[in-house]
Amino acid sequence: MPTATIRHLPRRWASAAAALVTALLLATLVVPVPAQAAGSGLRLTIDVNGHVYDGTTVVEPGSTYAARLQYSVSEALAGQQFTITVPDGIDVPAGALQVPAGNTVVESLALDGDGNVVVTFKDPLDLSIDQGVLRFDFTFDAPTQGTGIREFTWSVDGEPTSIRVIVRDPSDQLRPELGHEASKTRESVNLGQYVTRTSSGDVSVAAAIADQAIPYTVTFQSADARTGISLTDTVAEYLAVDTDSFTATLTTWDADGFNRTVTPFTLPSATVAGQTVTLADIDLPEHSILTVKYNASVRADKIADLEDALQVLADGVSTVSGGRLLPADGQQRHH
Repeated sequence: MPTATIRHLPRRWASAAAALVTALLLATLVVPVPAQAAGSGLRLTIDVNGHVYDGTTVVEPGSTYAARLQYSVSEALAGQQFTITVPDGIDVPAGALQVPAGNTVVESLALDGDGNVVVTFKDPLDLSIDQGVLRFDFTFDAPTQGTGIREFTWSVDGEPTSIRVIVRDPSDQLRPELGHEASKTRESVNLGQYVTRTSSGDVSVAAAIADQAIPYTVTFQSADARTGISLTDTVAEYLAVDTDSFTATLTTWDADGFNRTVTPFTLPSATVAGQTVTLADIDLPEHSILTVKYNASVRADKIADLEDALQVLADGVSTVSGGRLLPADGQQRHH
């Protein structure tokens, strides 16, 4: 459960400690925009450490962040009550507001009916304490209209402090750095089930291998808008491409790189020349990723060639140990 902590500094360390606390706070904040209530000796700082996207810190709804209230102890604080106004879209759990036992400065820390934090100081005060830092945790609410840049303004005793952050929708993926690269992957298919090797080392490939679909995925990045382009892919000599199996999706983001959207994409008819398949005259928007999926399979008229190629490989592997066999001269060959 989130907890609140208060740290007191003895008066004799007043000057050095004040400088040290301020330096430490400023050194660890991603958004160090403090507000100081005029004449009250209160100073509010909001910590939103996180990764930065395009120069702005990204916050995650449900993750815990911290607010720190630094106060200087004087007789003027005795019995005083101050309200820290919590902005819309931020929640302070009641369980985060606990005054540690033994604290001699803060009387109570609680939420009012509007979800704001109310700090009440003791009367009389322990004037042997010069200053302290009070921390409480808070969370950001999930955005109702997707990922976006938001500005949140807190205030303590009427003095505002603002933070500007990206509140990421939990289901969103921010746009990565894009170029004009292409990549290809093959789904795992157990083709080995169609290949057998006898104890004497003979390899055979079952005819049923030609019925096994081999799924491929090819992705094309577009940092800039492109029109009328041709996308090509080449498969192994033993394979045939199923031109009726092509499907595609287009991934895009808004102008800020937020709110990822994946939609079906209509491809032109695929043409095949030899082992190369071509998709011609395609228009792609900037900052997008086109994902193309298709199936290939072993050509029935190439099974014998595949079998011969596998036999050559198998002849170099021991049927006993499974390790590579050495040539007659006993020397390992490197190619």
